[in-house]
Formats: sequence, structure tokens, C-alpha cells
Amino acid sequence: MGIRALLFAILLWIPLAGCHDRALDGTLRMGLATAPRNRDPRFATDATSERINRLLHRRLVEFDAASRPVPALAT
Repeated sequence: MGIRALLFAILLWIPLAGCHDRALDGTLRMGLATAPRNRDPRFATDATSERINRLLHRRLVEFDAASRPVPALAT
């Protein structure tokens, strides 16, 4: 019975081991399914690269809900 209680305690402790309070260092962290292939907005061909580039760079032109171009940085 002592071994079972010890194994149960270890199994409960494992998920909690990663839950500690880190000092806030101003870093934004986000989970992604895959790594971006390219962070250059001119050559971003995959969805993850596109998502990262939209967070990092503003565009000259955006598109509205009807897929019409609307000015963003451009006037």
C-alpha cells in the first residue's frame, strides 16, 4: 500500500512541476503547431509564417470582410 501511495503522489506531482511562477521579462510566448519557415514577409509561404509576420509587421493594405483592399499604413 505504501508503494501505491508513493506512485500516486508522484503522478500527481509531475503535472504540477511545470507550474511555477516565472519572473516577467517582457517576452511574448505563444504555442504554434509548426515552426515558421521564413520570417521575411516577402517570402512567407506557409500559414505559420504568415501568422507570425502579421504580428510583427503592419501592412500597407489590408482586406475587409468582402476581400476588398482597404488602406492600413497607406493613405
